[in-house]
Amino acid sequence: MSEVSFIRYNCINKILERLITYLMFKFSDGVVNYFYSDSKCTECGICEKICPSNKIFIENNEWFWYDGVKYYLCYGCLNFNPNQSI
Repeated sequence: MSEVSFIRYNCINKILERLITYLMFKFSDGVVNYFYSDSKCTECGICEKICPSNKIFIENNEWFWYDGVKYYLCYGCLNFNPNQSI
């Protein structure tokens, strides 16, 4: 891959990344209440550590979701959860 092709490829990727992020934030209000944890949750804290929006926190062995914080919709809490409880 030539240097010019590499630069074009990176520019297109950055533009697409920003566009996708913008669209996710714009339309994410409808998904806010669909995340929950079931009885398989062991409060291991992985979801809290992995969440880039800091939406999830665990206190006194109970998990909470901050209201008013938008999700990044990265689904890291779903993908990295060892018990698949979210």
